[in-house]
Amino acid sequence: MSVQQPTARSYSEPSPALGDGGEVYRQLFRHADGAILLHDLEGRILEVNPQAAALFGYREEELLALRFSDLNPSYGKHRSLRALRQLRSAGKVRFTADLLRKSGAIFPAEISASLLEAGGMTLVAGCVRDLSERQRLATELERAIASDPLTHLPNRSLLRDRLAEAIGLAQRHAGHRFALLLVGIDRLRSINDSLGHPAGDRVLRVVGRRLAEQLDPGDTVARLEGATFAVLRRDVGGIIDAREIAEKIERALHVPLVVAGRELVLTASIGMVIGHPAYRDADDCLRDADTALYRAKSLGGGRQVVFQPGMHRAAVEHLQIEHALRQVVAREELELLFQPIVCLRQGTIVELEALVRWRHPERGLLTPDAFLPVAEATGQMLDIEAWVLRQAACWCYAWQARFAEHAPRVAVNVSSCHVSRSELVSLVCEVLGDTDLAPSRLRLEVTESAMIDQPEAALAVLTKLRDRGVSVALDDFGSGYSSLRYLHEFPFDALKIDRAFVGGQPRSSAILRTVVHLGHELGVTVTAEGVESAEDLARVRALGCEHAQGFHLSRPLDGAAVTALLAERPRW
Repeated sequence: MSVQQPTARSYSEPSPALGDGGEVYRQLFRHADGAILLHDLEGRILEVNPQAAALFGYREEELLALRFSDLNPSYGKHRSLRALRQLRSAGKVRFTADLLRKSGAIFPAEISASLLEAGGMTLVAGCVRDLSERQRLATELERAIASDPLTHLPNRSLLRDRLAEAIGLAQRHAGHRFALLLVGIDRLRSINDSLGHPAGDRVLRVVGRRLAEQLDPGDTVARLEGATFAVLRRDVGGIIDAREIAEKIERALHVPLVVAGRELVLTASIGMVIGHPAYRDADDCLRDADTALYRAKSLGGGRQVVFQPGMHRAAVEHLQIEHALRQVVAREELELLFQPIVCLRQGTIVELEALVRWRHPERGLLTPDAFLPVAEATGQMLDIEAWVLRQAACWCYAWQARFAEHAPRVAVNVSSCHVSRSELVSLVCEVLGDTDLAPSRLRLEVTESAMIDQPEAALAVLTKLRDRGVSVALDDFGSGYSSLRYLHEFPFDALKIDRAFVGGQPRSSAILRTVVHLGHELGVTVTAEGVESAEDLARVRALGCEHAQGFHLSRPLDGAAVTALLAERPRW
């Protein structure tokens, strides 16, 4: 934009635009808070205050050589005429426009214009307010509303908007498909508990960045809440494309990550939905993806699950069980059964494993598989395990009082929720004190998978329990990671071999023989689980297992039935 030469009038001369108002009005004009320009109806600028000069980046005399249209080139002649008509009609008008500084920079502004009569002239007084800061704050607020503050990814709200667009596209174009993947980072709670929440936050930021790196143009990655992310691809051919995206995500997450001095390899549970015209609502699509994600987690995590309509029923049952579990202890709906464990050398019962059941008011007697995973996922497992431990200790004390040296010990299972928490030590000590049960009469059974999240914390807890005289067994050996590290480092005095190795297959027998030998070398008692026939019993006895457990020996019994059985002193 060319700048006209300043007028010949010296700025020290009185301005005719200000008329004869005197020095007071001039001072008010010059010291006003905002930028003010006076121009005639042709747009020629007649007077400006220092604030206007500073706002536009001109000297005051340079502005006096311009027209207002020079500062507002984008407004256009048509809009300028319309504003002038409104000004003549109402006497004042307010509008926004992009104005031009001397440097060429454009800035948003609000102009409040009024008509004035001064010195026989009709003038326009324009007060100009720079909206740059307000616009910046509005942009930041809009970004904050639509983004996750930790990862700076889109949040659920923005994802819903983009998902709605994808659904609309599928409805308008036959055959168009999109894919929605919910990615749940496995064991993030364990990272928070063991390394601290700052470490967990760092993991989430890295995950967000790695997911974004896998995207194509037009894809969306969002963080929904907690450890759950979403990936939306607007155009896929079908389930094969969605699985390829999931596999890329898994490979990206498997790259080791160092956090708080620890190397972590992340895994994820992924629930997938293939979008189609039948979806009418973003929330329905999110619900189905979440249902598939829950299914992936319930299967142990680290896997992909594609949504199927039948999953809704399982999700509804999950919610019903979760709600009913909240009062299961208070309503006295839990029942405790005991399955005998037999010493194969003497043929007598030496131990009883406590097994909890739920007498559901509508569905009848439920086995642990039907409700314990829900209890563990929702934080209700601690109360259930405390109840089991106390009931088992009470029964064991009663058998000890009646059968003396012939009374078996009791074994209680401990979940991953409890095994790494110091509260377990306090709970066990409290129960033993309340029931007067000797610590040697109690054994705690822990699976490999229960310890993998926080092995150091679990080691500390189990060591304290062993130091207090409580026995500790490694349960279901061979069903999980089968890490010899657990046998070497942890204070186990018993090893229970998973039922999968008790069958008659040659390889199973070879593995069973090896594990039995390993247990003997380590000085731990070996128990074979899942003995279902006389052949199984003969096999595990021949291979050198000290103890055996299974339906061939006895089904789980309630406390009264166990008392009657012990009184008979059976032998196998």
